[in-house]
Amino acid sequence: MKVVLVEPYGDRMGHFGFYASHLAQELARLGHQVVLVSGTTLPAEQFLRSRPLFRVVAADGHRSAGLGSTGGSKKWLRMLLHGQAVIRENWKTVQRALQLCRGESFDVIHFLDGEVVSTSILVTWHAVVRGQVLPALILHINPADFTFAAHRHNPVRGLYKSAARLFLRSFVRRSCAAVTVQGEWHRKRIRAQLGLRAFELPPFHVVRPGTLLPEQVLSPLEARRRLQLPAEAVVFLFFGMLRKEKGIDVLLEAVGGVPGNWYLLIAGAPFDWTRNILEERIARHGQTERVRVDARYLSQEEVGTCLAAADAVVLPYHAQGHAGGYGPFAVACGYGKPLVVTEVGEMGRLVKRHGLGLVVPPGDAAELGRALQQFVQCPTAIKREMGARARAFGDRCSFATLARDLSAIYIASKRKLPAPLLREAILDVR
Repeated sequence: MKVVLVEPYGDRMGHFGFYASHLAQELARLGHQVVLVSGTTLPAEQFLRSRPLFRVVAADGHRSAGLGSTGGSKKWLRMLLHGQAVIRENWKTVQRALQLCRGESFDVIHFLDGEVVSTSILVTWHAVVRGQVLPALILHINPADFTFAAHRHNPVRGLYKSAARLFLRSFVRRSCAAVTVQGEWHRKRIRAQLGLRAFELPPFHVVRPGTLLPEQVLSPLEARRRLQLPAEAVVFLFFGMLRKEKGIDVLLEAVGGVPGNWYLLIAGAPFDWTRNILEERIARHGQTERVRVDARYLSQEEVGTCLAAADAVVLPYHAQGHAGGYGPFAVACGYGKPLVVTEVGEMGRLVKRHGLGLVVPPGDAAELGRALQQFVQCPTAIKREMGARARAFGDRCSFATLARDLSAIYIASKRKLPAPLLREAILDVR
C-alpha cells in the first residue's frame, strides 16, 4: 500500500519526530511505500538505527516561531505564541500532504498528530470545494480532553477545546475511515465527548504507543556508576516532561515518609517545573541527599542509561489535567522495569491487568509513600517477576507491533470490509 503519514511537529522537542520516523521505518519494512510529511525538514536518519526506507517531504524548511518554546517570564504570551505556531505548522503540513495526493495516488493518509480545526477545514476545502478525491483518512486522537471542564484552570484553552470538539465531531463523522487511539480509556472518553450515535462513528482502534526496544542494556551497576547513583539503594526513576499534571509535587511529598535505603532520580525537560523550584521543594522536605533533579532534555541513550540504573519507574500523574498520554510507561516496559503508577487514564488498568507493578489513587501522597515503601521491602524475586511481565508488555508496544496493527487497519479501511470481517482483520492490542 501507499501510505502518507502526517506529523506537523517532527522537529519539536519530545518524541514527535522519533515516533513518526520509527513508525514509517517499520511500515516500510512490511512492504508499504511510505511518505512522511513533516512541517519542517525532518532529520529522520538521526532517529533511526539504519538508513530510512521511506521518503520525507517537508512542508517548508522553516519552523514556526514559538513552536515548542517554554522560556520567558510571561506565561500567557508563551501560550499564545505556542498556540498560533501549532496552528500554522499544522496548516502548512496538512496542506502539503493534500497537495501531494493530487499529484500521486495513495491508499491512506494517517494524521499522527495535529490541530483538528485547521485539519478539518483543509480536508473539507480540498474534498468538497475543490472536488479532490482523497485516500482513506485515518485520524489519531491522543488527548482525550475536548471539554471545557478538562481545562478549568485555563478557560481560554477550555473554550478553544470546546469549539474544536465541534470540528472534530464533524470531521470524524463525515471524513474519517477510522480513528486510532492509545487505549480503552481514550476510546470510551473520546466517543462520549463526541456525542455521536454508534452508527455515525467510524471504527475506533486501540494501538499502543510505539516504543523502541533496546538492543543492549547496561548493567545496573555500570549505569549507576555513570550517573553517580548509590550502588546498593533501591532507585526510583521519574522521567518525562516536568509538567504539573504529572504529579511530581505529590511524589516529593510521598518520599519524605519512606524508610529504608532508596534514591529518587527525576529526569526530564523543564516545563512547568524548573530545576530551582524542584530543588527548593526537595530541600523543604529534607531529602537533598536522596533526590536528584536532572532538568534537561535527555537523548535516547541517556534515557536508556537512567532506565538501566532504575529498579522501578514512578508515574504519579494527577487526574486533573491529564489528557491520557503514557509514552514513558511504554518505554519503561520496553526496559523491563516495574511501575508504580496512579489510577489515571490507561495506566492503572494496564498495571493491574498485566501485573506490572503497584497502583495508587491520584493525588494521595500517603498512599504513594506506602506503595514506594512496599516496593523497597518487596522480595527480589517478585520484583523480577514484575519486570519480566513489563518486558513482555513492552514487546506488545514495540514499533514493529504497532506497524503490524496499523497495517491491518490500513488494509481494512481501504477495502471497507463489513463489520464482522473488519473485527477479524484488526489486531487490537489490549
